[in-house]
Amino acid sequence: MGTLGVIATTVLESAKATTPRPLALKWGEWPTDAPAPQQCATLKMPLDYRAPEGRTIKVEVSRIPPAKPEKRKGVLMLNGGGPGPSLDVPTAMGSLLPAEVRDSYDLAAFDPRGIGYSAPMNCGRDADELVRDEQMEVLSFPSGDGSTDGNVAYAKRMAKQCADNSGNLLPHLTTANVARDMDRIHRALGERTISYYGISWGTYLGSLYRELFPKTVERMVIDSSVDPNERGYDDFRTFSIAMEDRRLDLARFAVAHNDTVRLGSTERGVRQNYLALTAKLDREPVSLPGTARAPTWPPTSPPTRTSTASRSPPVSSRWVSSA
Repeated sequence: MGTLGVIATTVLESAKATTPRPLALKWGEWPTDAPAPQQCATLKMPLDYRAPEGRTIKVEVSRIPPAKPEKRKGVLMLNGGGPGPSLDVPTAMGSLLPAEVRDSYDLAAFDPRGIGYSAPMNCGRDADELVRDEQMEVLSFPSGDGSTDGNVAYAKRMAKQCADNSGNLLPHLTTANVARDMDRIHRALGERTISYYGISWGTYLGSLYRELFPKTVERMVIDSSVDPNERGYDDFRTFSIAMEDRRLDLARFAVAHNDTVRLGSTERGVRQNYLALTAKLDREPVSLPGTARAPTWPPTSPPTRTSTASRSPPVSSRWVSSA
């Protein structure tokens, strides 16, 4: 049975029909281009849960009501991983879920604090800078000669810029606080319990949520799990182990689509050609057109900041969260 079949079985099995209570959320204007029937609302959260009466931040929440309200069984909270913007996840993932789930559950999601429309962190960089610097230059790989100097310089530069621009926010951008936000959302929805489906980082969020609020979880499915006990480098090492475990599946896929992939007509040939190609790229690195050498730090002139007053949301960087 596939993952979506498991979701249908897990969420629907033994679920009790509930009558929706009045919502504390006011559904209104939608900040993204997601089509109806997706709706949006804003909920205030404590910035610091150790001082809940202090400063607050706003977290954006989204939902798609059940297709058949008379069959409603509750709320299915969705998280597609990242962490990253998640407001449109109900629309993006909703079409992939079984009809039985869409008919009987509110599909809900939210931008985690510090990201997208939920009090986004600001690192003083515009979208073009991030794309060129992160996606097209350093990525997470060493340079052709094996040096990681560019990666280290990029990490230090980004950390300093984020601290300079969002220093008061950063200490509160933890997965535990996102889980606490999710609990407040579930209560604002008027639900005694919620069901949950999370992918990748969403599996860590779901696991931590269940640890903190065990009595509020109705059904939970976690897909493509990350190890909640690992961080940073060790976490990414587990990706490599998983990829190595599945390399034969990838080779079979390449053979089945050899007209497109063109790595070989046998599984052995695919592996040999792949290794030969990566070895050649190590010897003769390829530069993408339009990219330049990684900029030095500090810059010779102040970085250009793009106003976010006329566009939203402000650009936010990926952040490493901890409990």
